[in-house]
Amino acid sequence: MNILNLILLAILQGVFEWWPVSSTAVLILASKWMGISVSESYVYGLMLHLGSGLALFILYHKRIFCVLRKFIYEWSFRKILFNGYLWGFITSLIIAYPLYKLYLESTETSEIFGLFLIGFLFIITSIMLSISGGGVREEIDWKAWLITGFFQGLAVLPGLSRSGLTIGVLCLLGYKPEKAVEASFLLGLPALLLAGIYNFYSVLNSPFRNQVGIHTVLLLTLVVVLVSYISARTLIYIASFKRKYIFTTILAVLTFIFALLLLIF
Repeated sequence: MNILNLILLAILQGVFEWWPVSSTAVLILASKWMGISVSESYVYGLMLHLGSGLALFILYHKRIFCVLRKFIYEWSFRKILFNGYLWGFITSLIIAYPLYKLYLESTETSEIFGLFLIGFLFIITSIMLSISGGGVREEIDWKAWLITGFFQGLAVLPGLSRSGLTIGVLCLLGYKPEKAVEASFLLGLPALLLAGIYNFYSVLNSPFRNQVGIHTVLLLTLVVVLVSYISARTLIYIASFKRKYIFTTILAVLTFIFALLLLIF
């Protein structure tokens, strides 16, 4: 695997982590085109999640530090117990782990079915937003965090886009698309960082280290950070459109296009 192929994988990871397509499917398509084995592209794709997580941290660092500061100075067991964000993340882990184990034992999950399912989810959301005039809710309550965490957990299955599911569900619950995007990003942040750090370490202590050194890994991570940041900012901008249903309609069209590409290739 040459450096240009690795950089292309890094760019693809940076772009498609936030959009309602399966990044796993993107890397599989790219690996076929470049003559790279699926196992190799999968390993590197997991490692590159670290760059996506760092991009989110840069994007929301002020809010993250504000929350941490408030948590430290206003700490109480009651606040932790009723912290919707925390329980949403825990719920996603509880759902994801058994599904991950089941998927390892069965490879019959359909990538294409998952993408079409998310596409229809966005179509339904677009219709609801056009009828209601758009989502108006802003403050994510603990019930919404739990529901969103549940769907983030489901996204461990290939073909089910994490961002697609979480953004779509929050829009269906009546939240503004820009708030849905922000909540999706923040809920995915710890998962991306943990997955990226773990697989970063795994790659450097595996047979793949003979093909790529630490300097190359750092370069690829930097590429993912830059591309992820631009991609995330673009998604936030589109979500701020005055006519909210335009946002979910764009996501639906992109999802269906990618599902059709999987059928063709």
